[in-house]
Amino acid sequence: MSIGAKSSLIKIAKLAFDTEAPFEVSQETEWTRPLLDELQEDVDEEDKTTSQEPVFITFHGHIKKMKSGKYQEILKLNGELRARFLTLCVSSGDVMVDEIVVDVNMAAIDDTNREKYGFDEDMIELEVDGEEHDLYYFKENELDLLPVFHEYLYLNKNPYPRINQD
Repeated sequence: MSIGAKSSLIKIAKLAFDTEAPFEVSQETEWTRPLLDELQEDVDEEDKTTSQEPVFITFHGHIKKMKSGKYQEILKLNGELRARFLTLCVSSGDVMVDEIVVDVNMAAIDDTNREKYGFDEDMIELEVDGEEHDLYYFKENELDLLPVFHEYLYLNKNPYPRINQD
């Protein structure tokens, strides 16, 4: 079974325990469009509509809800987040294509665990099955993937894109 999120909210209770499922989204998924738009915010609308360059955002991976004695349940999301978008060259100001490819390796636990275990803002990783995962929290049995994907994209976005000069 492949899961594709029509909403950025993942309803934790609807996922079966210990069952890994394919999880995919693309720019056709409504909630990812603002991410792509934000990546291209410096480019004029005219340049966006006249460009022949394909732009996209995709995620291909797996999602799994696990039982945990300490945290009760953990949601893992692993895969590849990829974005291809128009931006401006910092040297020339010309429109160019840039691309972000990043491995997503995250685990989410219920937000009530922050206070229960004294987690502070510096707690950014969680070990699950012997592997470190980027730590996120869900509230009221829902995880919002929009800020998760936003963070992965912007932590890996080139702040000084340049057109290759060969």
